[in-house]
Amino acid sequence: LEGFLTKKIDWVADSVVGLLVDTAAYGIAVSGITFSGGQATVTTSSAHGLATGDPVVLTAVVGTASLNSEFGTVEVLSATQFRFAFTASSPTYTGGGRLIRIGADTFLADIPAGARIATSSALTSKTATGGSARAGTTLFASPTGTSCEAFVLYQDTGSAATSRLILYSDDATGLPVTPNGGPLNVDFSAGIFNL
Repeated sequence: LEGFLTKKIDWVADSVVGLLVDTAAYGIAVSGITFSGGQATVTTSSAHGLATGDPVVLTAVVGTASLNSEFGTVEVLSATQFRFAFTASSPTYTGGGRLIRIGADTFLADIPAGARIATSSALTSKTATGGSARAGTTLFASPTGTSCEAFVLYQDTGSAATSRLILYSDDATGLPVTPNGGPLNVDFSAGIFNL
């Protein structure tokens, strides 16, 4: 579970929808990562648009597995470089990677249409008890498309420009998944996230 939610929503009353995301079409390509003095310095292939203090997620990085995670705050070094604390023993970077700007992306429109592979029906049987959000099993009726490495929940207002992003996760059980046209059920009965 990584993040997104920056504004209050009414979990039970608001329409919430799931989205399967192709991270190769979402985010900014990472072109290099170096390590020094307990810091990882990331270079992106284009301007990252981050501000010092923003949280980020790195995904699809080849090398030290724990690089594929959320990092709470970054220090911006330039338009294409930032760094964060990273103390893994003998870290390596051998290629790949995408930067997901979970602190900057706010609305569904921030995820390119080409990265939105499949949309679920609206979540039902939603409850919020003791700081834990739950919902019934959600159906992606007949998704097709490329491999999906992440799952997003968003508040569906009917417009991508105002549909607020709630959750981004690329470490859920079953990810990555390649939709094959058959139904895909996501079980939220054990809880989606805890506050």
